[in-house]
Amino acid sequence: MVVDVLRGMSREGCAVVIATHDDRVRDGCDTVFDVHTCAGV
Repeated sequence: MVVDVLRGMSREGCAVVIATHDDRVRDGCDTVFDVHTCAGV
């Protein structure tokens, strides 16, 4: 899965940002930032 490749890159020191609406992808991430809860920031 693409998230596994990106996770490997992250562990090697790369900054990785994923924008998704897919709950399965979101659940595979270590940290989640919900832009809807930060409106107006």
